[in-house]
Amino acid sequence: MPKAKPAKGFGTATVAPNPQDECSFETTVFDKYEINFSAKAIRYSVQVIRKPKIIEPFGLSIVFHEALPESWKTDPPSRLLMGLGMAVISHVWTGFCTPTIIVRAGRLSPDDVRFWQDVYTYGLCEHFLINQIESLDGRAGGTLIVDIRVVVDSDESKTTPQPAATTSAAPPPAAAVSVPKRVMVPVGGGKDSATVLQLMRKAGVAQVVPFFLADPTGEWQQCWRYRAVCAAAGTEAPCIVDFDWPSANYQRFHAIKRSRPGMQNKWDNSARLWAALCAFTAATAALVRDCEYVAVGNERSANLGNGVSWGGHVVNHQYDKSFAFEARAHAYLRPCGVYYFSALMHLWDVQVVEHFCRLARAFVPLIISCNEPLGRANSRWCGQCEKCAFVFAMLSAFLSLPHEAMAVWGDDLLETTEIFPRFDELCGRREQVQAELDRAPEASLALLDEWNDDNLLPSWLEPTCRELFQERVRVTPVK
Repeated sequence: MPKAKPAKGFGTATVAPNPQDECSFETTVFDKYEINFSAKAIRYSVQVIRKPKIIEPFGLSIVFHEALPESWKTDPPSRLLMGLGMAVISHVWTGFCTPTIIVRAGRLSPDDVRFWQDVYTYGLCEHFLINQIESLDGRAGGTLIVDIRVVVDSDESKTTPQPAATTSAAPPPAAAVSVPKRVMVPVGGGKDSATVLQLMRKAGVAQVVPFFLADPTGEWQQCWRYRAVCAAAGTEAPCIVDFDWPSANYQRFHAIKRSRPGMQNKWDNSARLWAALCAFTAATAALVRDCEYVAVGNERSANLGNGVSWGGHVVNHQYDKSFAFEARAHAYLRPCGVYYFSALMHLWDVQVVEHFCRLARAFVPLIISCNEPLGRANSRWCGQCEKCAFVFAMLSAFLSLPHEAMAVWGDDLLETTEIFPRFDELCGRREQVQAELDRAPEASLALLDEWNDDNLLPSWLEPTCRELFQERVRVTPVK
């Protein structure tokens, strides 16, 4: 067997992949990262070691559409970039599920290590379930004990003090009562981010800065809806970042793997830490744009599991949108100079729709929140999935003119037989087996009156949120 050469550069394999034994992968190595100022990119290098020490190197990049701060040449935000790296490399790790992750790129505090162990364990539990992974070492008959051993093994960690431990959410900034001048809001094409954009305006934020993480590269340019939402909000120019992944050799490896009998779905990337990646990328972008706050649009139903367990853990495919994740990510990012929080965690999704119809009614024809979008740019609603059913039902309930909702889909979905099973699921009349929609039937049937105190709303925003909550429209059931 040829001896593996040291990895050079990014995205080029030194040994051709031959996935004959998936359980032979031992270690994922977070080898290094570098800031390439000319390419406006942060590049991460990952190696996967397998018996007998054949190394597969993979490269992943976070590419900005604007210049990175010159100050980073002498004083980069190392702790934040290491956290971003742990979110980035998870996209490689899910393809191999090695029992060990070795970190050589920089330092992580003991609390940082525990944070990422839990994020990988709980955030990827759905991945383990879908792929029937019972143990990370591949031993037959073993139980699933998710023991991701993150070993900090870098020259920097041996010669420099570890960052101070952070065990709880840091308090708001000293001047939190005054409305900040600049807040970054991650946007997609849906109602949640549009609601947050308008909520920041109502709270008096002077400059709202949209953030968009494109995957695949070029997604922002391809879909007109993203640009239209930001234009309608009248915001500052958005901060656009591309997630340059997967690398060519990773695609080649998995193409070979899928061609083998019985391996078509083995350890496929069926679930990702996408929200965690967005959180840490947005925090990095906030430093680039001089924003102290990052306001995401994760709502209360993200705390619900999918009704199944695996390996003793409740499966929640939205773990990295939950308050459990939010509170710990907030504590992680606060010392990095960013106040990370969800502006919608105090609300159920039904209540978010009501807020959306009040604050962002002009956005109704612009948004898209579909599981199976159609068209070359994925810019058209399919009119048949769970998301289409939920959003149509809720918009129809809160928009005073029925044709407003019908105009979005071009039809009255309540009279479309193909989508009837999805409406039955929302009403609790049919067993819901898909993880794509985690709405409790009782939350879909009526507005809930309770305010969720598990939130990190800054003191400058909470009065606006409470005012909207108390003044919300009461729905009169149709007789």
